[in-house]
Amino acid sequence: MDLRTLIPLFLGLWAAVFFFGSEDGSFGNFADVGSAGSDRMAESVGEPGFMSRFFQKSDQFMSDMSGPGVMKAGGMRGGAVQGPDDSRIAPATVFTAYRPARESDMPADAMAVPVVEGCTPRRPQAGEAVHVLAASTAEAPAPIYPLNYRQMDYDIELMLKQSLRGSELSRSREARRKGFKVHDVAVTDISAPVHLVLQSNQTAILWNIHLAPGARVAHVTLLGGTHHGVANLPEGAGLEVMTRTELLACDTDMWFVPPEGALIYQSAETIDDAKSSLSAWLRRAQLWDGWVQARFGVSAGKGLVDDKELTAYLAGPLPAAETARAVYTPLEGARLHVSEADHILAGKTWRDDYFNVLRQYAEQAAGAELSTLHPVIHQRVTQ
Repeated sequence: MDLRTLIPLFLGLWAAVFFFGSEDGSFGNFADVGSAGSDRMAESVGEPGFMSRFFQKSDQFMSDMSGPGVMKAGGMRGGAVQGPDDSRIAPATVFTAYRPARESDMPADAMAVPVVEGCTPRRPQAGEAVHVLAASTAEAPAPIYPLNYRQMDYDIELMLKQSLRGSELSRSREARRKGFKVHDVAVTDISAPVHLVLQSNQTAILWNIHLAPGARVAHVTLLGGTHHGVANLPEGAGLEVMTRTELLACDTDMWFVPPEGALIYQSAETIDDAKSSLSAWLRRAQLWDGWVQARFGVSAGKGLVDDKELTAYLAGPLPAAETARAVYTPLEGARLHVSEADHILAGKTWRDDYFNVLRQYAEQAAGAELSTLHPVIHQRVTQ
């Protein structure tokens, strides 16, 4: 096999990983989370409205939240909405009072998302309308950063090693942390209570739910990925999550048919290995679609869309009049429901906040202030 045949094979396999693989490894230990982290989070949550330990909201952060700091996704302000027949429409035709996420948006509090038990998510009830959606590759960032003990343990160990070696207390690892990517859902179906099934094999997707007048959400099921969350969960709606960890434990995984024109199709025409990979891929996509249909009564759909502009989705018909549009609810003052997180940091000072949290735990582990481990380095860093 010469280089001309190897290159398409490599690109086809890379496309498979890029489009449909998990993001394990992209964030260090960020995406490599087991059930232990979820258990520890659930034990610390307590009653609704808790603010300590899980949700870090400091006076320093509050005082730093000045200026609008509007974030945009791509060329269209705030991204585009996935309309009927996979069309792209402007947010203003779907939402009222729409605006992109701002750096000054401060959620009110956070809660844990219940994990599905026994591999059996809630099935749609009689009379409910099921809408299955999948997050695109767009990154519409929010100033909210989920953390768990596993990744923090790694960073704490690194901080201790740096102190013992006498190296600089670098904040580069904190700088690599990525916040939630906000994906908006406009629920315009008023024909029946809605059961939302929200899919993503990515990391840190925050689904912000907005209701049109008369729309009701009965339940939300999050599937796949890691560190998923929901903002503005409608009152009375149920919520549960099956992350990729839970899906794999239940002998299933999220795969979708490659989009039309994907390089793997071209590679499969001439390369036996690529043909075998495509066949395996399609079998896995068929198994996933069957798994979703067996539990929710509808197809998993086309799945992930490689579209950096696509940041919002319709659950229902395209509004025919302004009065039928979903009322946009910002992250400001919202309650978050988050999976696989033991801490949440928010706002422009999150790097400093995270560094301080790590320092606190590192000093507890060392039984001494870090400055005593290598005074010269610490004196130089803090000056």
